[in-house]
Amino acid sequence: MIPVGSNGRLALFLPTLDDGGAERVMLQLAASFCARGSAVDLLVAVPGGPLEAQVPPEPRVVSLSASRTILALPKTKQKQLITERRKLLAARSPR
Repeated sequence: MIPVGSNGRLALFLPTLDDGGAERVMLQLAASFCARGSAVDLLVAVPGGPLEAQVPPEPRVVSLSASRTILALPKTKQKQLITERRKLLAARSPR
């Protein structure tokens, strides 16, 4: 469990915002972590999708603007989005 107010940000990685169960759970987790005082980044590999309108307002949304999920992973490192101070949670592996 990540303690409230812990140093660093929590990053939740979503390949897409397609209308799926894992995506809905990750959006709910983002809202719940924010409500408990955690700083949350929602990393979205491929922007757009049916769930885009349901993204909660609290987390910082970072679009990695990739054409495919696998191409987004190097961008997380380039943008220094994943560091030793950040916790990363991903719902599924990239394709």
